Amino acid sequence: MSNEILVEVKKEIDKDKKLTHLRFIYQDKSEPEEPSYEIFNDEGENRRYIKKFFSPSEDKKYYLIEDKSQIESRIESGDFNYCIFLTQANFKGTTFTKGVNFTGTTFTKGVNFTGTTFTKEIGFFCAAFTEWTDFGGVTFTEQIDFRYATFTEGSFWRSKFIEQADFEGATFTREANFGGATFTGEANFKSAIFTKQANFKSVTFTKEVDFSGTTFVELADFEGVKFAEEAHFVEAKFTKEAYFFGARFINPPIGSDPTLFLIDFAQAQFLTTLNLHGVKFINLNLYQSQLDNIYYDTTSTTFNVLNRETILILKSIALKQHDKIKALEFSTQEYEQHWDKLNWSTNFSGKLILGFEKWASYFGTSIIRSVSWYFGFAVLFYLFMNGCVIDPKTMINFINPTKIGIEDLLTNCDLLTNCDYSWDDYVLFVIYKILQITLLYEMIKTFRQYSRNL
Repeated sequence: MSNEILVEVKKEIDKDKKLTHLRFIYQDKSEPEEPSYEIFNDEGENRRYIKKFFSPSEDKKYYLIEDKSQIESRIESGDFNYCIFLTQANFKGTTFTKGVNFTGTTFTKGVNFTGTTFTKEIGFFCAAFTEWTDFGGVTFTEQIDFRYATFTEGSFWRSKFIEQADFEGATFTREANFGGATFTGEANFKSAIFTKQANFKSVTFTKEVDFSGTTFVELADFEGVKFAEEAHFVEAKFTKEAYFFGARFINPPIGSDPTLFLIDFAQAQFLTTLNLHGVKFINLNLYQSQLDNIYYDTTSTTFNVLNRETILILKSIALKQHDKIKALEFSTQEYEQHWDKLNWSTNFSGKLILGFEKWASYFGTSIIRSVSWYFGFAVLFYLFMNGCVIDPKTMINFINPTKIGIEDLLTNCDLLTNCDYSWDDYVLFVIYKILQITLLYEMIKTFRQYSRNL
Protein backbone atom coordinates (compact mmCIF):
# COMPACT_ATOMS: atom_id res chain seq x y z
CA MET A 1 0.00 0.00 0.00
CA SER A 2 1.10 3.59 -0.62
CA ASN A 3 2.65 5.47 2.30
CA GLU A 4 1.56 8.87 0.97
CA ILE A 5 -0.45 10.83 3.50
CA LEU A 6 -3.02 13.24 2.07
CA VAL A 7 -3.04 16.43 4.15
CA GLU A 8 -5.05 18.87 2.05
CA VAL A 9 -7.22 19.19 -1.03
CA LYS A 10 -6.94 22.64 -2.60
CA LYS A 11 -9.73 24.11 -4.68
CA GLU A 12 -8.79 25.92 -7.87
CA ILE A 13 -11.23 28.65 -8.92
CA ASP A 14 -11.46 30.25 -12.38
CA LYS A 15 -12.04 33.91 -13.14
CA ASP A 16 -15.80 33.36 -12.94
CA LYS A 17 -15.39 32.03 -9.40
CA LYS A 18 -16.30 28.51 -10.45
CA LEU A 19 -14.61 25.49 -8.98
CA THR A 20 -12.82 23.87 -11.89
CA HIS A 21 -9.95 21.77 -10.47
CA LEU A 22 -8.82 20.00 -7.30
CA ARG A 23 -5.19 19.70 -6.30
CA PHE A 24 -4.09 17.03 -3.78
CA ILE A 25 -1.28 17.96 -1.37
CA TYR A 26 0.56 15.11 0.32
CA GLN A 27 2.74 15.07 3.41
CA ASP A 28 6.35 16.10 2.83
CA LYS A 29 5.57 17.33 -0.69
CA SER A 30 5.04 20.93 -1.71
CA GLU A 31 3.20 19.82 -4.81
CA PRO A 32 1.81 16.45 -5.87
CA GLU A 33 3.43 14.47 -8.61
CA GLU A 34 0.16 14.46 -10.53
CA PRO A 35 -1.35 17.63 -12.10
CA SER A 36 -4.50 19.11 -10.67
CA TYR A 37 -7.67 17.20 -11.51
CA GLU A 38 -10.33 18.74 -13.72
CA ILE A 39 -13.92 18.61 -12.46
CA PHE A 40 -16.55 17.14 -14.79
CA ASN A 41 -20.34 17.19 -14.73
CA ASP A 42 -22.06 13.81 -14.72
CA GLU A 43 -24.49 13.78 -17.64
CA GLY A 44 -28.09 13.39 -16.49
CA GLU A 45 -27.10 13.58 -12.82
CA ASN A 46 -26.86 16.52 -10.52
CA ARG A 47 -23.35 15.65 -9.43
CA ARG A 48 -19.74 16.26 -10.37
CA TYR A 49 -16.62 14.17 -10.33
CA ILE A 50 -12.94 14.03 -11.08
CA LYS A 51 -10.94 11.28 -12.75
CA LYS A 52 -8.03 10.15 -10.65
CA PHE A 53 -5.37 7.52 -11.26
CA PHE A 54 -6.45 4.18 -9.80
CA SER A 55 -4.38 1.60 -11.64
CA PRO A 56 -2.07 1.53 -14.69
CA SER A 57 -5.07 0.67 -16.87
CA GLU A 58 -7.83 2.63 -15.18
CA ASP A 59 -8.77 6.11 -14.00
CA LYS A 60 -11.54 6.02 -11.40
CA LYS A 61 -14.33 8.55 -10.98
CA TYR A 62 -14.35 10.26 -7.59
CA TYR A 63 -17.72 11.92 -6.99
CA LEU A 64 -17.81 15.24 -5.15
CA ILE A 65 -20.02 15.69 -2.08
CA GLU A 66 -20.60 19.42 -1.98
CA ASP A 67 -23.70 19.90 0.17
CA LYS A 68 -25.86 18.22 2.81
CA SER A 69 -28.50 17.01 0.32
CA GLN A 70 -25.94 14.89 -1.49
CA ILE A 71 -25.00 13.26 1.81
CA GLU A 72 -28.63 12.48 2.67
CA SER A 73 -29.31 11.00 -0.77
CA ARG A 74 -26.57 8.43 -0.25
CA ILE A 75 -27.37 7.43 3.34
CA GLU A 76 -30.19 5.09 2.27
CA SER A 77 -27.96 3.12 -0.09
CA GLY A 78 -24.86 3.42 2.08
CA ASP A 79 -22.67 3.88 -0.98
CA PHE A 80 -20.00 6.52 -0.38
CA ASN A 81 -17.26 4.67 -2.25
CA TYR A 82 -14.61 6.92 -3.78
CA CYS A 83 -16.36 10.15 -2.86
CA ILE A 84 -14.65 13.42 -2.02
CA PHE A 85 -16.36 15.42 0.71
CA LEU A 86 -15.81 19.12 0.08
CA THR A 87 -18.19 20.00 2.91
CA GLN A 88 -18.23 18.97 6.55
CA ALA A 89 -19.79 15.52 6.99
CA ASN A 90 -22.18 15.44 9.94
CA PHE A 91 -23.63 11.99 10.67
CA LYS A 92 -24.22 12.66 14.37
CA GLY A 93 -26.80 10.31 15.89
CA THR A 94 -27.55 8.56 12.58
CA THR A 95 -28.49 4.88 12.58
CA PHE A 96 -27.29 2.97 9.53
CA THR A 97 -29.48 -0.12 9.06
CA LYS A 98 -27.64 -1.26 5.94
CA GLY A 99 -24.02 -1.81 5.15
CA VAL A 100 -22.08 1.40 4.59
CA ASN A 101 -18.98 1.71 2.46
CA PHE A 102 -16.55 4.63 2.43
CA THR A 103 -13.77 2.79 0.57
CA GLY A 104 -11.26 5.22 -0.93
CA THR A 105 -13.29 8.21 0.26
CA THR A 106 -11.60 11.53 1.02
CA PHE A 107 -12.91 13.88 3.73
CA THR A 108 -11.48 17.38 3.22
CA LYS A 109 -13.38 18.83 6.20
CA GLY A 110 -14.18 17.64 9.70
CA VAL A 111 -16.26 14.47 10.11
CA ASN A 112 -18.76 13.95 12.94
CA PHE A 113 -20.03 10.42 13.65
CA THR A 114 -20.68 10.89 17.40
CA GLY A 115 -23.47 8.73 18.74
CA THR A 116 -23.89 6.93 15.41
CA THR A 117 -24.95 3.27 15.27
CA PHE A 118 -23.87 0.94 12.49
CA THR A 119 -25.96 -2.24 12.48
CA LYS A 120 -24.22 -3.77 9.46
CA GLU A 121 -20.66 -3.96 8.19
CA ILE A 122 -18.92 -0.68 7.52
CA GLY A 123 -15.80 -0.06 5.45
CA PHE A 124 -13.35 2.83 5.43
CA PHE A 125 -10.62 0.97 3.54
CA CYS A 126 -8.00 3.49 2.33
CA ALA A 127 -10.19 6.41 3.40
CA ALA A 128 -8.43 9.75 4.03
CA PHE A 129 -9.46 12.18 6.80
CA THR A 130 -7.56 15.46 6.31
CA GLU A 131 -9.11 17.23 9.34
CA TRP A 132 -10.59 16.08 12.66
CA THR A 133 -12.63 12.88 12.83
CA ASP A 134 -14.98 12.13 15.72
CA PHE A 135 -16.39 8.62 16.24
CA GLY A 136 -16.98 9.23 19.95
CA GLY A 137 -19.64 6.94 21.47
CA VAL A 138 -20.24 5.11 18.18
CA THR A 139 -21.50 1.50 18.29
CA PHE A 140 -20.16 -0.80 15.59
CA THR A 141 -22.31 -3.94 15.76
CA GLU A 142 -20.64 -5.66 12.81
CA GLN A 143 -17.10 -5.85 11.42
CA ILE A 144 -15.40 -2.51 10.81
CA ASP A 145 -12.66 -1.98 8.23
CA PHE A 146 -10.26 0.98 8.62
CA ARG A 147 -7.31 -0.73 6.92
CA TYR A 148 -4.78 1.76 5.51
CA ALA A 149 -6.99 4.71 6.38
CA THR A 150 -5.22 7.99 7.22
CA PHE A 151 -6.41 10.20 10.06
CA THR A 152 -5.27 13.72 10.82
CA GLU A 153 -6.89 13.51 14.24
CA GLY A 154 -9.07 10.53 15.11
CA SER A 155 -11.29 10.14 18.16
CA PHE A 156 -12.99 6.86 19.04
CA TRP A 157 -13.59 7.84 22.64
CA ARG A 158 -15.89 5.31 24.38
CA SER A 159 -16.80 3.63 21.12
CA LYS A 160 -17.99 0.01 21.13
CA PHE A 161 -16.65 -2.50 18.63
CA ILE A 162 -18.86 -5.61 18.86
CA GLU A 163 -17.16 -7.59 16.07
CA GLN A 164 -13.68 -7.43 14.59
CA ALA A 165 -12.13 -3.98 14.32
CA ASP A 166 -9.44 -3.80 11.65
CA PHE A 167 -7.03 -0.83 11.67
CA GLU A 168 -4.16 -2.59 9.92
CA GLY A 169 -1.79 -0.09 8.28
CA ALA A 170 -3.81 2.91 9.48
CA THR A 171 -1.91 6.17 10.04
CA PHE A 172 -2.72 8.84 12.64
CA THR A 173 -0.80 12.08 12.02
CA ARG A 174 -2.13 13.73 15.17
CA GLU A 175 -3.47 12.38 18.46
CA ALA A 176 -5.44 9.14 18.28
CA ASN A 177 -7.98 8.85 21.09
CA PHE A 178 -9.49 5.43 21.87
CA GLY A 179 -9.93 6.20 25.57
CA GLY A 180 -12.63 4.09 27.26
CA ALA A 181 -13.43 2.13 24.09
CA THR A 182 -14.57 -1.49 24.28
CA PHE A 183 -13.43 -4.11 21.78
CA THR A 184 -15.66 -7.16 22.12
CA GLY A 185 -14.29 -8.76 18.96
CA GLU A 186 -10.69 -9.08 17.83
CA ALA A 187 -8.77 -5.85 17.32
CA ASN A 188 -6.13 -5.55 14.60
CA PHE A 189 -3.67 -2.63 14.60
CA LYS A 190 -0.86 -4.37 12.68
CA SER A 191 1.64 -1.96 11.12
CA ALA A 192 -0.37 1.09 12.20
CA ILE A 193 1.51 4.38 12.68
CA PHE A 194 0.78 6.80 15.52
CA THR A 195 2.86 9.94 14.93
CA LYS A 196 1.43 11.72 17.99
CA GLN A 197 0.13 10.44 21.31
CA ALA A 198 -1.82 7.20 21.10
CA ASN A 199 -4.46 7.16 23.83
CA PHE A 200 -5.75 3.70 24.76
CA LYS A 201 -6.45 4.64 28.36
CA SER A 202 -9.01 2.35 30.10
CA VAL A 203 -9.71 0.43 26.89
CA THR A 204 -11.12 -3.10 27.28
CA PHE A 205 -10.00 -5.82 24.86
CA THR A 206 -12.12 -8.93 25.43
CA LYS A 207 -10.57 -10.83 22.53
CA GLU A 208 -7.07 -11.04 21.07
CA VAL A 209 -5.49 -7.72 20.08
CA ASP A 210 -2.61 -7.32 17.64
CA PHE A 211 -0.25 -4.32 17.49
CA SER A 212 2.50 -6.23 15.66
CA GLY A 213 4.78 -3.93 13.67
CA THR A 214 3.01 -0.83 14.97
CA THR A 215 5.01 2.39 15.37
CA PHE A 216 4.39 4.74 18.31
CA VAL A 217 6.32 7.96 17.71
CA GLU A 218 5.05 9.74 20.83
CA LEU A 219 3.62 8.46 24.13
CA ALA A 220 1.81 5.12 23.89
CA ASP A 221 -0.73 5.47 26.70
CA PHE A 222 -2.26 2.14 27.78
CA GLU A 223 -3.01 3.19 31.35
CA GLY A 224 -5.65 0.98 32.96
CA VAL A 225 -6.11 -1.12 29.82
CA LYS A 226 -7.79 -4.50 30.33
CA PHE A 227 -6.78 -7.57 28.34
CA ALA A 228 -8.88 -10.74 28.29
CA GLU A 229 -6.73 -12.64 25.81
CA GLU A 230 -3.28 -12.34 24.27
CA ALA A 231 -1.94 -8.92 23.33
CA HIS A 232 0.69 -8.90 20.59
CA PHE A 233 3.25 -6.11 20.19
CA VAL A 234 5.70 -8.18 18.14
CA GLU A 235 8.22 -5.93 16.35
CA ALA A 236 6.40 -2.83 17.58
CA LYS A 237 8.48 0.32 17.99
CA PHE A 238 8.03 2.66 20.97
CA THR A 239 10.02 5.86 20.40
CA LYS A 240 8.75 7.43 23.64
CA GLU A 241 7.47 5.84 26.84
CA ALA A 242 5.29 2.74 26.62
CA TYR A 243 2.90 3.53 29.48
CA PHE A 244 1.04 0.48 30.82
CA PHE A 245 0.35 1.82 34.31
CA GLY A 246 -2.29 -0.33 36.03
CA ALA A 247 -2.80 -2.57 32.99
CA ARG A 248 -4.31 -5.92 33.89
CA PHE A 249 -5.84 -9.11 32.61
CA ILE A 250 -9.54 -9.59 33.11
CA ASN A 251 -9.98 -12.65 35.33
CA PRO A 252 -9.50 -15.69 33.06
CA PRO A 253 -12.16 -18.40 33.09
CA ILE A 254 -11.81 -21.01 35.82
CA GLY A 255 -9.70 -23.92 34.63
CA SER A 256 -8.15 -22.01 31.72
CA ASP A 257 -4.41 -22.09 31.13
CA PRO A 258 -2.98 -18.83 32.59
CA THR A 259 -0.01 -19.03 30.21
CA LEU A 260 -2.38 -18.23 27.34
CA PHE A 261 -2.92 -14.73 28.63
CA LEU A 262 0.25 -13.13 27.34
CA ILE A 263 1.61 -9.70 26.45
CA ASP A 264 4.02 -10.45 23.64
CA PHE A 265 6.78 -7.87 23.06
CA ALA A 266 9.03 -10.22 21.06
CA GLN A 267 11.51 -8.23 18.92
CA ALA A 268 9.91 -4.95 20.00
CA GLN A 269 11.99 -1.78 20.31
CA PHE A 270 11.69 0.39 23.42
CA LEU A 271 13.83 3.48 22.91
CA THR A 272 13.00 4.86 26.37
CA THR A 273 10.95 3.04 29.02
CA LEU A 274 8.36 0.32 29.50
CA ASN A 275 6.24 1.48 32.44
CA LEU A 276 4.46 -1.31 34.33
CA HIS A 277 3.77 0.52 37.59
CA GLY A 278 0.52 -0.65 39.16
CA VAL A 279 0.56 -3.94 37.25
CA LYS A 280 -0.08 -6.80 39.69
CA PHE A 281 0.56 -9.75 37.39
CA ILE A 282 1.97 -9.90 33.90
CA ASN A 283 2.75 -12.79 31.59
CA LEU A 284 5.54 -11.36 29.48
CA ASN A 285 7.57 -12.23 26.39
CA LEU A 286 10.56 -10.03 25.57
CA TYR A 287 12.35 -12.44 23.23
CA GLN A 288 14.96 -10.51 21.19
CA SER A 289 13.44 -7.18 22.23
CA GLN A 290 15.46 -3.99 22.61
CA LEU A 291 14.79 -2.79 26.15
CA ASP A 292 16.99 -1.04 28.73
CA ASN A 293 14.57 0.21 31.36
CA ILE A 294 11.37 -1.02 33.01
CA TYR A 295 9.39 0.69 35.76
CA TYR A 296 7.47 -1.69 38.02
CA ASP A 297 6.37 -2.06 41.63
CA THR A 298 9.21 -3.86 43.39
CA THR A 299 6.95 -5.49 45.98
CA SER A 300 3.66 -6.13 44.18
CA THR A 301 4.39 -6.80 40.49
CA THR A 302 4.60 -10.50 39.68
CA PHE A 303 6.23 -11.55 36.42
CA ASN A 304 5.39 -14.86 34.80
CA VAL A 305 7.91 -15.54 32.05
CA LEU A 306 7.81 -18.32 29.46
CA ASN A 307 11.32 -18.17 27.98
CA ARG A 308 14.87 -17.79 29.27
CA GLU A 309 15.69 -14.86 26.95
CA THR A 310 13.00 -12.74 28.61
CA ILE A 311 14.25 -13.69 32.07
CA LEU A 312 17.80 -12.66 31.20
CA ILE A 313 16.59 -9.25 29.97
CA LEU A 314 14.52 -8.70 33.12
CA LYS A 315 17.36 -9.83 35.40
CA SER A 316 19.84 -7.53 33.65
CA ILE A 317 17.50 -4.54 34.02
CA ALA A 318 16.83 -5.34 37.69
CA LEU A 319 20.58 -5.46 38.41
CA LYS A 320 21.07 -2.11 36.62
CA GLN A 321 18.36 -0.65 38.85
CA HIS A 322 20.02 -2.21 41.94
CA ASP A 323 16.90 -4.25 42.61
CA LYS A 324 18.58 -7.39 43.95
CA ILE A 325 15.27 -8.85 45.17
CA LYS A 326 13.69 -8.88 41.70
CA ALA A 327 16.95 -9.99 40.12
CA LEU A 328 17.00 -12.99 42.47
CA GLU A 329 13.37 -13.74 41.57
CA PHE A 330 14.23 -13.73 37.85
CA SER A 331 17.34 -15.84 38.48
CA THR A 332 15.19 -18.43 40.26
CA GLN A 333 12.77 -18.54 37.33
CA GLU A 334 15.75 -18.98 35.00
CA TYR A 335 16.96 -22.06 36.92
CA GLU A 336 13.42 -23.45 37.14
CA GLN A 337 12.84 -23.20 33.39
CA HIS A 338 16.28 -24.59 32.58
CA TRP A 339 15.65 -27.59 34.85
CA ASP A 340 12.28 -28.23 33.20
CA LYS A 341 13.88 -28.25 29.74
CA LEU A 342 16.73 -30.64 30.62
CA ASN A 343 16.22 -34.27 29.69
CA TRP A 344 17.25 -37.11 32.01
CA SER A 345 18.52 -39.23 29.15
CA THR A 346 20.72 -36.58 27.49
CA ASN A 347 21.60 -34.25 30.42
CA PHE A 348 21.53 -36.56 33.41
CA SER A 349 24.22 -34.80 35.47
CA GLY A 350 22.82 -31.30 34.83
CA LYS A 351 19.29 -32.42 35.60
CA LEU A 352 20.49 -34.14 38.79
CA ILE A 353 22.47 -31.14 40.09
CA LEU A 354 19.72 -28.60 39.39
CA GLY A 355 17.10 -31.02 40.75
CA PHE A 356 19.07 -31.31 44.02
CA GLU A 357 19.38 -27.50 44.26
CA LYS A 358 15.66 -27.13 43.69
CA TRP A 359 14.85 -29.77 46.28
CA ALA A 360 17.39 -28.64 48.90
CA SER A 361 16.95 -24.84 48.88
CA TYR A 362 14.84 -23.90 45.85
CA PHE A 363 17.94 -22.64 44.05
CA GLY A 364 19.33 -20.88 47.11
CA THR A 365 16.23 -18.82 47.95
CA SER A 366 14.36 -20.80 50.64
CA ILE A 367 15.97 -20.53 54.10
CA ILE A 368 13.22 -22.63 55.72
CA ARG A 369 13.67 -25.43 53.21
CA SER A 370 17.47 -25.56 53.50
CA VAL A 371 17.47 -25.46 57.31
CA SER A 372 14.71 -28.06 57.52
CA TRP A 373 16.58 -30.51 55.27
CA TYR A 374 19.88 -29.97 57.10
CA PHE A 375 18.48 -30.77 60.56
CA GLY A 376 15.98 -33.26 59.22
CA PHE A 377 18.71 -35.43 57.71
CA ALA A 378 20.75 -35.16 60.90
CA VAL A 379 17.86 -36.65 62.88
CA LEU A 380 17.14 -39.30 60.25
CA PHE A 381 20.73 -40.59 60.03
CA TYR A 382 21.09 -40.45 63.82
CA LEU A 383 18.17 -42.87 64.10
CA PHE A 384 19.60 -45.08 61.32
CA MET A 385 22.98 -45.36 63.08
CA ASN A 386 22.01 -45.24 66.77
CA GLY A 387 18.41 -46.28 66.96
CA CYS A 388 16.32 -44.60 69.65
CA VAL A 389 19.22 -44.16 72.07
CA ILE A 390 19.20 -40.52 73.17
CA ASP A 391 22.68 -39.07 73.74
CA PRO A 392 22.86 -35.24 73.66
CA LYS A 393 26.60 -35.21 72.98
CA THR A 394 26.30 -37.52 69.98
CA MET A 395 23.30 -35.55 68.69
CA ILE A 396 25.34 -32.34 68.81
CA ASN A 397 28.18 -34.10 67.02
CA PHE A 398 25.74 -35.09 64.27
CA ILE A 399 24.84 -31.49 63.67
CA ASN A 400 28.45 -30.27 63.84
CA PRO A 401 30.01 -30.53 60.34
CA THR A 402 33.57 -30.43 61.78
CA LYS A 403 33.15 -33.86 63.37
CA ILE A 404 34.64 -36.09 60.73
CA GLY A 405 35.23 -39.33 62.65
CA ILE A 406 32.67 -42.10 62.72
CA GLU A 407 33.29 -42.59 66.44
CA ASP A 408 31.90 -39.10 67.06
CA LEU A 409 28.56 -40.10 65.60
CA LEU A 410 27.99 -43.41 67.43
CA THR A 411 26.63 -43.64 70.95
CA ASN A 412 28.53 -46.86 71.70
CA CYS A 413 31.93 -45.18 71.26
CA ASP A 414 33.94 -43.23 73.84
CA LEU A 415 37.56 -42.65 74.77
CA LEU A 416 37.76 -45.70 77.02
CA THR A 417 36.20 -48.29 74.71
CA ASN A 418 36.69 -49.53 71.24
CA CYS A 419 34.05 -48.66 68.65
CA ASP A 420 31.90 -51.49 67.53
CA TYR A 421 30.42 -50.50 64.18
CA SER A 422 29.40 -52.44 61.15
CA TRP A 423 30.08 -51.94 57.46
CA ASP A 424 26.53 -50.56 57.13
CA ASP A 425 27.32 -47.90 59.74
CA TYR A 426 30.39 -46.83 57.78
CA VAL A 427 28.45 -46.55 54.51
CA LEU A 428 25.75 -44.49 56.25
CA PHE A 429 28.47 -42.31 57.78
CA VAL A 430 30.03 -41.54 54.39
CA ILE A 431 26.65 -40.80 52.76
CA TYR A 432 25.62 -38.58 55.64
CA LYS A 433 28.81 -36.50 55.67
CA ILE A 434 28.52 -35.89 51.90
CA LEU A 435 24.91 -34.83 52.30
CA GLN A 436 25.70 -32.75 55.36
CA ILE A 437 28.44 -30.72 53.66
CA THR A 438 26.29 -30.24 50.55
CA LEU A 439 23.23 -29.18 52.56
CA LEU A 440 25.38 -26.86 54.65
CA TYR A 441 26.55 -25.18 51.43
CA GLU A 442 22.91 -24.79 50.30
CA MET A 443 21.95 -23.33 53.68
CA ILE A 444 24.81 -20.80 53.60
CA LYS A 445 23.81 -19.87 50.06
CA THR A 446 20.23 -19.10 51.13
CA PHE A 447 21.47 -16.84 53.92
CA ARG A 448 23.59 -14.99 51.35
CA GLN A 449 20.91 -14.86 48.67
CA TYR A 450 20.80 -11.05 48.54
CA SER A 451 24.56 -10.51 48.66
CA ARG A 452 25.89 -13.19 46.33
CA ASN A 453 26.59 -12.59 42.66
CA LEU A 454 23.81 -13.58 40.24
